[in-house]
Amino acid sequence: MVDALAGLNRQPERLFETTHVVQRAQVPTPADLLASIPNGYFEGDWSPFASHTVARRMHDQHGYALIGVGASTLAFHRTAAASPDPTALIADVQHLYGAADSPAWDEVRDAVTDSPILVLGYAEDFVELAD
Repeated sequence: MVDALAGLNRQPERLFETTHVVQRAQVPTPADLLASIPNGYFEGDWSPFASHTVARRMHDQHGYALIGVGASTLAFHRTAAASPDPTALIADVQHLYGAADSPAWDEVRDAVTDSPILVLGYAEDFVELAD
């Protein structure tokens, strides 16, 4: 799972498709958009409440604003005002995915250090996107 996360953060363009579906919702903060999107269909998926909590934490603790929601992933952009602390970010994200001893966390850390984009998978099958 951490290997997939590393791959998606190294190459987030792998998530782009030729067809996009856009849903607009007037919300006070980007994280609040998650309340208008159904997810959590399957047992291993995060609920909308869990996704919202993660989005708020990424913003409040690490300066990442939610910029997109895919069928299995959440995409964030680090704001200009944010001072990146990849070690703190990785420690936080490890609580979501476990496997704290995986060497792939170093790859995730490098990817978020080099890019303002952060991709997190919220569906149990998001690892298939990295194949």
